[in-house]
Amino acid sequence: MAVVLVTGGAGYIGSHACKKLKADGHIPVTFDNFSTGWRDAVKFGPFVEGDLLDPESLKIAFDLHQPDAVMHFAALSQVGESMTNPAIYWRNNVAGSNNLLDAASNAGCSNFIFSSTCATYGEQDNVVLNESSAQKPINAYGKSKRAIEEMLVDYEAAHGMKHVIFRYFNVAGADPDSDILLRRSDCFVARKIWSGADLLYSHYLQKIRLRIYRRNPIAERLIAFLIWRLSVV
Repeated sequence: MAVVLVTGGAGYIGSHACKKLKADGHIPVTFDNFSTGWRDAVKFGPFVEGDLLDPESLKIAFDLHQPDAVMHFAALSQVGESMTNPAIYWRNNVAGSNNLLDAASNAGCSNFIFSSTCATYGEQDNVVLNESSAQKPINAYGKSKRAIEEMLVDYEAAHGMKHVIFRYFNVAGADPDSDILLRRSDCFVARKIWSGADLLYSHYLQKIRLRIYRRNPIAERLIAFLIWRLSVV
């Protein structure tokens, strides 16, 4: 059994990760400031209300729960906003993640899973992307995530911070047990379905509609990698 600090655990992917962690016998500790998360999604373990930009709240979380690992989902993630207001992305995502890594390192927590993004690849049409593809982010959101990836490499070299980085596109999926609600704001596809807009996409949405109500596969893969990481400590 592991204690796992889940930043952004009140959000869409984070709450599914918390549910899966609990189902697998672990203790998820949600760390969230509810800027985009939901209080009613925090139901699978302890909770610390805090902000990545507040080192003291991070210290409280690590001191109180002494996590074995961190799963880092908390971030600003709107591409358009990042282009008109890049400062908040560099401050929240990069400076906040730096605070988190410092807190984890100071607490002796050296297992880290980072929720990155395929926005780090930029626009590469007609290219099959994989882990070794060139990263050419074109907006502050993608650039901030790329910077955190580089930060993790440095923290592993300096402090032994073992880490796994996930880069994925938009995620669709929902809890088949209905323990976690699918919000209208959770994904583009859900918004299209609920609004009934854009008939040009109706055939595409009809196929996606069948997938929305299935289990969230990203959370399950994240947990699998976490268990692997913990097993090789």
